[in-house]
Amino acid sequence: MQEDRENDSPKTIRSVVRALSVLNVIGGDSKGISAISKELQLSKGTVFDLIKTLEFMRYVAQDPKDGSYRVGPALLKLAVRRFSENDLVEIARPYVQELADDLGEIVHLGQREGMFAAFLDRAVSRKVTRMLDLNSQVGALSPLHCTSMGKIFLTYMSDAEVLQFLDQQALQAYTEKTITDRRELQEERRRIRQRGYALNIGEFEEGVSSLAVPIRNARGEVIAGLNTAVPSVRMPKESIPGIFAKLKNAAQQIEKELGA
Repeated sequence: MQEDRENDSPKTIRSVVRALSVLNVIGGDSKGISAISKELQLSKGTVFDLIKTLEFMRYVAQDPKDGSYRVGPALLKLAVRRFSENDLVEIARPYVQELADDLGEIVHLGQREGMFAAFLDRAVSRKVTRMLDLNSQVGALSPLHCTSMGKIFLTYMSDAEVLQFLDQQALQAYTEKTITDRRELQEERRRIRQRGYALNIGEFEEGVSSLAVPIRNARGEVIAGLNTAVPSVRMPKESIPGIFAKLKNAAQQIEKELGA
């Protein structure tokens, strides 16, 4: 019984235990006051007070169609935060390493850090020794407008965020191929959305190419990116579809682990 569980420890606070019990009950399916009351063996008045408090804090929400209650936006937001950088790295690492082995190249896991892209993890192939020696240490920052990882984040930022970026950051030319025109950059964002991946062909460093794909959470938001960087001679145009397919597959596996 609920009463027995509440008395298991003298340090428990009854109202907190009951409120969490309500959340546990509606965590799977939406339920009404009567169903919650019956399952927890609490009076309807007690359940009503608990529900209204949780609703006020947005931890539960009422379905306007049938009056039942379900998990609210505040609780969902906490669940999303559960996957911190460390969690993401831990979940993604085996897939990042497997991808590096499969491609025979360096693979990076990254996240947006303000107006830059940051490397969260890095894997090198255990099977091939011909990989590009990049200065891409974990924690390193790279620009958004001329790296494949950065372009992924720039593409899926809101229009308002992109305008803020353009107002605050100069589109610095790192090579002759760097995009430095605002209109051209917006067109590049459109192309990336259309094809599903971002390319950097010598735009940040001469002779170096990279390809990146997004990693999304359960709400479809881009929370990270996955890329590989290679000497441009090892990424001819005809190899791009195959590289994209492998990156996309790895990203989808990570997304499944994240509950997407």
